[in-house]
Formats: sequence, C-alpha cells, structure tokens
Amino acid sequence: MTPDEFAALLDTLHVGLDEGLKMRNEARNRPQVNHSYGFPQNRAQAVHRVRTAVKNIGAYNVAIVYDNGQSVEMMNREFLCSTSRYFANALNGPFKEASTHIVRLRHDFPWAIYAMLDFLKNGCYYMYPLLCKQYPRITILDLHVHGYIVADKYELSALAEYSAKHYLRIAADTLALNWLFDDPNNYDNSLNSVVLLWRNTVSRQDALRKEVLEMIKTCFIKLMRLKSFQFLLHNLSDFIHDLYESFGEDGLQIRMLARKHKGYRVSFAA
Repeated sequence: MTPDEFAALLDTLHVGLDEGLKMRNEARNRPQVNHSYGFPQNRAQAVHRVRTAVKNIGAYNVAIVYDNGQSVEMMNREFLCSTSRYFANALNGPFKEASTHIVRLRHDFPWAIYAMLDFLKNGCYYMYPLLCKQYPRITILDLHVHGYIVADKYELSALAEYSAKHYLRIAADTLALNWLFDDPNNYDNSLNSVVLLWRNTVSRQDALRKEVLEMIKTCFIKLMRLKSFQFLLHNLSDFIHDLYESFGEDGLQIRMLARKHKGYRVSFAA
C-alpha cells in the first residue's frame, strides 16, 4: 500500500470526525441526555446504578434500561417521542411504560444501544476504547451495522441514515484501494459486517443490503482473492442467493466451481 493510500484508509476510520464535530455543536440546543461513559465493572454496581436512576426519574424524563438490566440512561421524554415512533407509542399508549416512565430494551447488543444513545445526544458515535478492549476484532463497519439494526428496530430514521451513509463510505474507500500493494487478507475482518448485516435484516429488499450487494458486485472478482469472502459464499446461503438473483437481473449467470484446497473458480455467462 502506498503512503497516500494508507493515509486515505486512516482518514476513513475517523468516522466523519469533522461532520461529527459539527453535529455535536448543533446538538447543544437539544434536550440533554444524562449519559455516562463506560459500563459498570460488576453486576452489583450495575444494579445499584439502575435502581438509583429509576428512583430519580423526573416528570419529563424516561429511564432507558438495557444490557440485561445492567445499564440505564435518562432521556428527555418529549425529545425521545419526537425522534422515534417506537418510543412514542410505548410512552403514550396503553402500556405500562407510559405510567412507569421506564423502557426496557431487550435482546440487543449493548454497545449498539450505547451508540444509539450517544447518537441521540451528540449526533454521532465512535469506536469506544472499552468496546475495542472487549471485542478486539470488531471494526467500525461492524458498529455501523449494529447502529443500523437498532435504528430499524426502534424506528430511528436519522440513525439509520447516519449508519448506512458512513458504512457505505468506508466500505467503498476500502474496496477502492489497490490491493496489489497490500495483503488482501488484511481486509478479512471487514467482511464480518456483511455476515452481520445479512443475518439481522429480513430480506434483500432492505435498503442497506441492496446498496452493499451492488458494491460487492462491482468488486466481485477482486473479492474472490479473499479466503474469507469465499468462506462467506460457502456458508451464508441468503447472501449467495441474493448475489445469484442480482446478477441474473443484470442478464448474467454466475457459476462457481469449488476446487479442492484452491477455493472457487468463477465464470460468467450472458
């Protein structure tokens, strides 16, 4: 990789820092979130913090409880309802959340909720040091997919747009690098985000899946150099099905022949 290309790659990892700083300044006029960084070190501390926060809910605040009840953040109710139809329905409908002012979020990746709350406060999120320590192989692309998943679940259109926009930008910049100057296997971890996206979205009609599929098609031969991409083709059935269908819509028939110890041989036919 040339010095210029390496600098370009590093640039992508700032996750739109300039834009993020601009959004932080614009966020000063928003209702503030009582957001403390870093998860508690043990369950006892977590339970104590949750109970303390719940006891101090104000008339206009909502307690967001997540991470199996171990983490809590206070949000302004009016702001939350204006941002998300999901929360508006929960807090204004015939549900217990409307009277308790406590919303419990279940079955989510805790850091995805953490990023979601950070976005609601600051208009952006980052690769947090503790996140990287807990999950050394996680990439910024993975975090963007996680953000996109919770945005869809909790009907936060602004977060979905932000996560998808930055995911596609970083993925495009990575795929545009000249891999002749670098070991392509260095990019294997980036493909984890593709698996994450396909396993957590409903169908090919998902907006981000469609965009990613088109991007992969343009670099398909290049990606075939990666062992991890070949493994993905072999094991992620929904992905390969979408790929076949998409190439078919373009008037191309793709054939892949598995070769023992040598990956796949690919051919196209009109």
